[in-house]
Amino acid sequence: MSAMDLTVLFSTHNGADVLPFVLDAYARQSCDCTWNMVVVNNASTDETAECLRSYSSRLPLTVINHPVPGKNGALNAALPKLEGSLIVVTDDDAIPAPDLLNQWARIAKAQPDFDLFGGQVDLLFQKEPPAWMLESRFHFAELFAACNHMEGPIDAGDIFGPNMAVRRAVFDKGITFNEAIGPNANNRTYPMGSETEFCLRLESLGYRSFFASGPRVQHIVRPHQVSPSFWNFRAYRHGLGVGLRERMERSEHIIPLRRRLPSVVLGRLRQAKGYLAFRSSLADTFDAHEGLWNYHWHRGYTDARGHPRIEEIHAA
Repeated sequence: MSAMDLTVLFSTHNGADVLPFVLDAYARQSCDCTWNMVVVNNASTDETAECLRSYSSRLPLTVINHPVPGKNGALNAALPKLEGSLIVVTDDDAIPAPDLLNQWARIAKAQPDFDLFGGQVDLLFQKEPPAWMLESRFHFAELFAACNHMEGPIDAGDIFGPNMAVRRAVFDKGITFNEAIGPNANNRTYPMGSETEFCLRLESLGYRSFFASGPRVQHIVRPHQVSPSFWNFRAYRHGLGVGLRERMERSEHIIPLRRRLPSVVLGRLRQAKGYLAFRSSLADTFDAHEGLWNYHWHRGYTDARGHPRIEEIHAA
């Protein structure tokens, strides 16, 4: 690897409540490689700046202030500051395992034919989820970016943002994050899936992806994130992101037809089923919340695609 092996990169907006857990864990890394960290303070209004300053003597840390809200714009502002030959892209609420950086350095050396990597994402609940949510663990990927696969080549869409790595050579070719998608403090209904869009775009350009089981993080799940309102709103934003990516893929011919996401017809049927469940039951059960998930997901999907909602069809 190069003179600098790794750069850890993430953006934070009002992350003062979780940053100490994350930065303490990086300060305790048992690392045989050379590394640094670039953190973008993205329009924070809490104590994030003070928190980052308090770690300046404990970490090889560079802080960039980016006042325009938007995670991907913040990450793009940091790209000229990258030094490592492998860029470990993560989140401000992802606590690294003690050997995370050594594991990423090992994978980068062992897999020279791959440029995009995903790692394991475990969940750290600050509050126990309700029983109905625990029955829906297959949604934990969409809700909380839970990620666990067998080690080996993988589809790029199965790599999640809290624990991924990209060779710097990719960014040196001018590839950036899409600023039209992803978290934005000024847009409560932002489309989800910015890392997925980025990874699928790289795959379409011929870059190969690999899943590494060694690098692990714990993704913090806050108490408000196990509530019904978060469930419903997350479903809407996830559907919005999928619909937006599908629209971009069709217009730009990025993804082959075999990789297309659910059809409008199938989506309408699923949305209708969710809508009926929503209208017929408010019980605090798995089936009721699963119906609400489908309903809100396809509300977002149809909004992004510009199709009429099932409510509009029903009223016609």
